[in-house]
Amino acid sequence: MRLGTIQIFILSAFTVLGCKGPSQEEPEQPKVVGSLDEPEVAEKTPTDDRSTESKTILEEKSPKKDEPKGPPIFEERQMIQLGEHQLTVVGSEFGWQSDNQFQQPKAGNTFLTIEVLLENKGVDPIAYNQFDFTLQDADGYTYRPEGGRKPNFGSGHLQQGRKVRGHIVFEVLETAHTFEVIFQPNWIRAAQIIVQVRAGRLVCESFDNCRLACPQGTTPQKKTTKDGGGENYCEKGGSLQGPYVSWQGNGQKEGETTFVDGKPHGSFILYHENGQKKLEGEFRNGERTGKMMLWYESGKKQGEMEFQGEEGQSVTWYESGQKKAEGRVLLETSTGCDAFKCWDEAGQPSPCNIEEPFYEGCKRTSTGADCPPCR
Repeated sequence: MRLGTIQIFILSAFTVLGCKGPSQEEPEQPKVVGSLDEPEVAEKTPTDDRSTESKTILEEKSPKKDEPKGPPIFEERQMIQLGEHQLTVVGSEFGWQSDNQFQQPKAGNTFLTIEVLLENKGVDPIAYNQFDFTLQDADGYTYRPEGGRKPNFGSGHLQQGRKVRGHIVFEVLETAHTFEVIFQPNWIRAAQIIVQVRAGRLVCESFDNCRLACPQGTTPQKKTTKDGGGENYCEKGGSLQGPYVSWQGNGQKEGETTFVDGKPHGSFILYHENGQKKLEGEFRNGERTGKMMLWYESGKKQGEMEFQGEEGQSVTWYESGQKKAEGRVLLETSTGCDAFKCWDEAGQPSPCNIEEPFYEGCKRTSTGADCPPCR
């Protein structure tokens, strides 16, 4: 009997008996069985933390048959079971530096390391290897392990109940962000464990802990300012390109925006010394446009301006919420133009405070101010 005939006979037998062939076997699904931070955590589905009520409502509105589902994404320090393998990504570090002069990243790259713990929860021995792990960034680029950080993860076999722990090193793009570790212990099966690591996420919590999503071809930069603050930004050929964040001397964020070819473009935000939002607006090719909002340090609204072309409409309020002034404003100088109406804190019409820079060139009236004509 030829080999092809034997294969046909076996497949026919599976069909007659109502069994699935090997290629149709459903892959085993990973599940959370605990956490290094909360070891008593009960088994749960990692991607669905909706309340029972909300979940029921959503499921009633959603099709239940043939609904596509993505693979579950786990977090660092969760204990994840897949068959006899129990994996925990203990921690991660973006920008790790090796003391070995022969283990250095190429220009434009850096090292990201993960520390993993693998346990054999089965009966039979299991093989392990660092090449069962790959790393993928938000843009879809995939990285393979290389080099080593002691104690390294390595390779070998685990007997029942035994565990192995160590580091795995990946060389990644400096501009890459939001990484996922993919662990596939058996390349014949499709089952995987996917863990989103904390290292490499886009964060800007302080001047010294600020990682921006710099565009490809730019270099992340940071510099201190005379007032004790600082700036984090991306640069290309001496020109600002990409996200920009500035810091006050007290450590609070001062402002943030985005630059395109050296000019602010997109939304921008300024902050008070206490961290409350002070101003929010939008730039387009270096020019202010659209609506701009202002707030007091208390968080209460102070004013808003909406620009159309070279002019805009301005309204301001007292901290009590009572309207303070209303009129037209010039975009170029941010000063009032034409007639302005003003009110006192009791809500009665009153002269505007022309001592404020906003009213430069204006003359006081009994109900507001007469300002230079709008253009």
